Amino acid sequence: AWKVLSSLYKADTASRKVNLFKKLVRFKFNSNEKYSSQINEFCSTVDELKEIGISLNDDLLSIMLLCSLPDEMENFVVAIESRDNLPRYDQLISKILEEEMRQGNKNSVQNETVFAANTRNDFKRNKKLYNNNNNQRSNNVNTQFKLNRYEKKNTDVNAGNVYNNNNNIKCFR
Repeated sequence: AWKVLSSLYKADTASRKVNLFKKLVRFKFNSNEKYSSQINEFCSTVDELKEIGISLNDDLLSIMLLCSLPDEMENFVVAIESRDNLPRYDQLISKILEEEMRQGNKNSVQNETVFAANTRNDFKRNKKLYNNNNNQRSNNVNTQFKLNRYEKKNTDVNAGNVYNNNNNIKCFR
């Protein structure tokens, strides 16, 4: 059963050749996904084409791979294009992965910088809120102090207990 399925799936038909070639030509990198998994997809399509008898030379594969890179890699593409000779297909793959790692480190530094800036802004905002709360507390303390002074005028002290005019206990000493 397995041999029948594999022979049907990996058939050497014209439609399969066309579909695999279309898949390779239309291949585009997604900048939100890791390049390594996308390169694996590209390479597996190339390998499938080789299995059915279509082999592409290294220059063509390198050009197709460069054309499929996202706009964020434009500087990298220009740097590769400005050379006298295109790198081999396997060399280009390793250079793309190196560039992804370099950009990943750059992005992590940018993320840390954004985090630090947000932390500073949070600190400033919290400090402002703290100062506003302290001003409100000091106003509340001043109001409480004024109330206490008013109540002291209207209290009697008996045996260490403070009473108001209605003889209700306010606090014990």
